[in-house]
Amino acid sequence: MSKRPTLPPAVDSVTIEHQAFPGILSASDRMFAVQAGTSAMAALEQATMVIDLALRESVAMANETDNSRCWTTSYMLEMAYALSVAALKGLGEAEQ
Repeated sequence: MSKRPTLPPAVDSVTIEHQAFPGILSASDRMFAVQAGTSAMAALEQATMVIDLALRESVAMANETDNSRCWTTSYMLEMAYALSVAALKGLGEAEQ
């Protein structure tokens, strides 16, 4: 079993540099961005909320259509949500 990585003592003080993400329509369009100075914890919390909303919508769509691609998306979002919640819990415990 591999050893768990050591986290920095002040995880919430870790900040993110400005990071833009390409929009859906074109590679040059910058629709979404994480602002410089955002703490890693805050960014992960927001990502978790977005994943949770996407998961809820994908499950609703899968229930309506019973389409295997919708269910596949739902399962992948459920995995991403579980990972982000676990990371938040671990980071919170490391701060204590």
